[in-house]
Amino acid sequence: MNKNRFAFVLLLGGKGERFGGKKQFLSYQEKPLYMHNLLFAYHSHLFSSYVLCLLKEDFSKVKNEVEKEGIPFVSYAYAGETRSESAYHALKEVNEADYVFIHDAARPLKDIKVLLRLKENVLQEGGAIPTLNVPDSVIFCEEKENKNIYLKREGVKLVQTPQAFSYRELMKIEEDLGERRREYSDEGSMYLAYEKHLGLVEGSIYHQKITTQEDLLWFGAISK
Repeated sequence: MNKNRFAFVLLLGGKGERFGGKKQFLSYQEKPLYMHNLLFAYHSHLFSSYVLCLLKEDFSKVKNEVEKEGIPFVSYAYAGETRSESAYHALKEVNEADYVFIHDAARPLKDIKVLLRLKENVLQEGGAIPTLNVPDSVIFCEEKENKNIYLKREGVKLVQTPQAFSYRELMKIEEDLGERRREYSDEGSMYLAYEKHLGLVEGSIYHQKITTQEDLLWFGAISK
């Protein structure tokens, strides 16, 4: 019986407009953040191939850095105008994989247990995402009706990446959606829109995404 093959897709095509620079190239443990994430995935020994999705202007720089690290089976895709388009471009470059993990490069990976939980769950469910419980009260603001509604935080979770899916099922959804894929914030929301069961696994407080300059205080604390 053939062993399931897993591919790791890393999205590093962001321009960092809200942040004021390309977060994926921040220094993290003496490496660019995207490289830290790629090496983390490589040293997990879970993946047989890797796809980096990036801006054309960064291609030569990134390719040279990856080659210096000696990471094999790396392919490249060019980023689209939106995150969803970038993910689709990257997925088309995935070669001979049964399952795919999709990760945002601006979110440092630190807890291998999250990847292991995703692997176990995606084999059972076909799709799995890491989540965190919400510690604070949550309010939903309905701007059109000028209403504010408190939600029960027990029913609300924060969604992280990487997210893991059956490659065949996710590509079928991507192809079916076409241009409508930009309506979704991530692959997990696409998956649920097609009434697919989505497994939830425990995420990590260390896997917070870098979005604003204020996040650098937290980022600096965990990068040591």
